[in-house]
Amino acid sequence: MHITIKRTKRRKTIMIQVKDSLVEVRAPSNIKQKEIDSFILQKENWINQKLLLQRSIKKPIKKKFKNKEIYQFLGKDRKLKIIINKNKKSQICFGVVSRLSKEKKIHEFIEILSELKNKPILKIVGDGPEKKNLENGMG
Repeated sequence: MHITIKRTKRRKTIMIQVKDSLVEVRAPSNIKQKEIDSFILQKENWINQKLLLQRSIKKPIKKKFKNKEIYQFLGKDRKLKIIINKNKKSQICFGVVSRLSKEKKIHEFIEILSELKNKPILKIVGDGPEKKNLENGMG
């Protein structure tokens, strides 16, 4: 296991960070190396547990947005279905799946879409305190 040690005048205690399978120890600049080594030995089991945990977590796969590509939605695998409009007038379609509340700023999204030259289709799925306002066009 490779450990990087960084000393700083700002720290008052020794700190260990395990991130992306790298171990970094930050310590006050006035602490002796023996103390740091002793601290690392005390925490060796904890460090190894964190390293094992990080290795066991699967990295997200970059999506390509291809037809029948699998996506997780609400805890279930779903296949992406791409529908190509064969008409000459193609329209962009946006979908929102969200809790419908003011802090989500869906009304601002609707305003921006309404300013576009080619009016896109917008599908909103959700529930919340702003549902009635959005349905009545008062978001």
